[in-house]
Amino acid sequence: MSGSADTAIGVLGVDLDANDVSALQDQGLYVHTLDGKAVYAKAAANSPAYSLCKIIPSSAAASASVEAVLVSTGNLFSAQGVLAINQADVSANQYGWFYTEGRRSVRVRVAVACQPFVPLYTTGTGGVVDDAVVSAGRLEGLQILTSAASASAPQAVFSNLTPITQDIA
Repeated sequence: MSGSADTAIGVLGVDLDANDVSALQDQGLYVHTLDGKAVYAKAAANSPAYSLCKIIPSSAAASASVEAVLVSTGNLFSAQGVLAINQADVSANQYGWFYTEGRRSVRVRVAVACQPFVPLYTTGTGGVVDDAVVSAGRLEGLQILTSAASASAPQAVFSNLTPITQDIA
């Protein structure tokens, strides 16, 4: 994780900053880390560090293969999966670690002027969240800890990330 020393607990050979050209671990492998819990997956597209992604089966027949797809308001509910946030850049069609739980030194990409300790929502930009209310994109279980004067990646905490559909009429 960009400058931090997060480590997988009880599993040897895990590089949480990995951007592997071929799978060095089993896809879908979960590890507990000092900073949370992460899953190893293939990126469907370039996934800049700290992006909100959804981990989904890579095909209907491939229960052991998973891929990470950048989440936006438009695709939040399009497929079953687990929400996660990568803490290192992962290039398209390469493999890396995506955090399903984060504490201490994890971060998330946010839009300009996003405020701490308020509900967060998906945006039209894949992988970026904001505090601007949208009717079908609220994220339960994610908070940023500092305000973002510019589009950035402030420190965050998250667990049990869940999308919520709501009416704001």
